[in-house]
Amino acid sequence: MECNADREEPVEHIWKWGIEEIAVVDQYTYLGVEIAKDCSWNAHMSNVAERGKTRAGKLHPILANRHLDTRIKLTVLKSVIVPPLEYAGEVWEGNKKVVKELEAAQMKAAKTILGCSRRTSNAAVRAELGIQSLRSGRDARKLTWQYRMCGMGEERLPRIVWEAKWANKKRGRQPTEWVKVVEDVWKGLDIDEDETLETEGLQGFKEKISVACAEREKQNLRKETKDKKGKEATEC
Repeated sequence: MECNADREEPVEHIWKWGIEEIAVVDQYTYLGVEIAKDCSWNAHMSNVAERGKTRAGKLHPILANRHLDTRIKLTVLKSVIVPPLEYAGEVWEGNKKVVKELEAAQMKAAKTILGCSRRTSNAAVRAELGIQSLRSGRDARKLTWQYRMCGMGEERLPRIVWEAKWANKKRGRQPTEWVKVVEDVWKGLDIDEDETLETEGLQGFKEKISVACAEREKQNLRKETKDKKGKEATEC
């Protein structure tokens, strides 16, 4: 993949595999992650959404089967449908339109399991099934990855990239920076960042993040319920 191409002195190399020259591309798939030249996650997110929706569509007959126990269908949702929707959630964020599509794919499957209307509150459905929003899942993954990097040696590449100061940005719309995304995640959770990152042991850290995300889900449910009651009162 070509890098630094818009600078005055781009680094140019011809790479070969044996005698075969490796082509320069604008996008490359590595371990199922779409890496783009412009540093955006649009292509990866679109692929994730498409895979998740396709899988949910194929499994619709199972989710809609009234003779199957809800626990079985919930297991299918958590273990088969959700993983593709969350794939590599540690690193990507951005395109709000696709993010909504991802959440909609999970909620469509969840509402099919319960046999309820599409207009049923998403927060209420998640509370009924004991599942969380995909946003909470991605947030937890990002913070867990940050915790892991805090324990890495300074010579490790992930930590070097994380702590690097990226200057001389080009004009126009800027790529979404992972560091900024993580800062916003912490602001959205009612816990202290420094204190939580000092937690002894990965499992203890994960438990604290899980509790914080669950509390945010409860707050969202209360807010949706309050807004719905207010709307009904206004209509009356």
